[in-house]
Amino acid sequence: MIKNIEKNKRKGISTIIGTIIFIGILFTSIVPMFITMNQADTYAIQKKDELERLDQQRFRENCIVYLYPTGPETPLNLTIMVTNTGPEIINIVRFWLNDNYYTVNNSNSTLRPYESKELASINPNPVVDDTFNAYATSDRGNLFTNEGGSITYINVNGTGGWGINEYLLNVLINGYKPGIYRIEVYKKDHTAYLWPEEPWDEAQPNHNGGSTLQVFKIPMENADYKVIIKSGSFKYTGYAHVIHPGLNIYWIVTPPE
Repeated sequence: MIKNIEKNKRKGISTIIGTIIFIGILFTSIVPMFITMNQADTYAIQKKDELERLDQQRFRENCIVYLYPTGPETPLNLTIMVTNTGPEIINIVRFWLNDNYYTVNNSNSTLRPYESKELASINPNPVVDDTFNAYATSDRGNLFTNEGGSITYINVNGTGGWGINEYLLNVLINGYKPGIYRIEVYKKDHTAYLWPEEPWDEAQPNHNGGSTLQVFKIPMENADYKVIIKSGSFKYTGYAHVIHPGLNIYWIVTPPE
C-alpha cells in the first residue's frame, strides 16, 4: 500500500514538472514571437507615417525652372536657373537640357523657400534652328519644367543668335492674407536718378492666400524697375535691374511672412 502511494506521488510530481516544462517552452516560444510581431507592427506604422510625410513634402514642393542666354561674353551658352516658390526646402539632384542630363553640384543643389540659384551655364554647341528646353528633378522625385518656354538658335543678320521675342517681369505673391492686391511698376533708365511719380504699369490681382503670379511684359532694353505691392497695411517694394541682352525673365518675390 505504501509503495503504491509513493508511486502515485512520483507520478503526480512528474506531471507537475512536465506541465511546468511545457509552460516554459510555450512561454519562451510565444513571447518572442509576440514581441517580434509587435515590433514589426510598430515598424510598419512608422514606415507608413514616414511615407505619408514624404508624400506631403513632395506635394508641397513647388519650383520654377528658367532657361535663358547667359550673356554677350558667352554668346553660345544657356543658363539654367531655378526658383523655389514653395514652403519646403528643395534639393535639386539633376537637370536636363533637351535629352542631356547633368548632376548638380551639392553646394548648389539646396534651395530654401523662395530662393533662386543658377544651376549651370552650358554651351550646347547650337546650330541654326536648334531648339532647347530645360527640366529639373528633386530628390523627392518631382519633375519641374521650364516656365519660360523653349529657346531657339536662329539666324540673326547672317550670324547665329538666341531668338527671344520678349522680356518678362514676374511678380509672385506668396502667402499673406487673401484679397485684392495692388501692384505698381515704375520704370526708369539706368542713368536716371529719380523714379517717376506715375507707375509705368499696374495690376490688381485677386490673391487667394496661396501663390499668385502677375506677369508684366517689358521692353527688350536696359532699364531699372521698381515694383510696389500693397494691400491694406501690407506693403513690399522690390527692384529689378534689366540688362539687354541678358536674362529674359526677372522676378520680384515677396519674402516669407
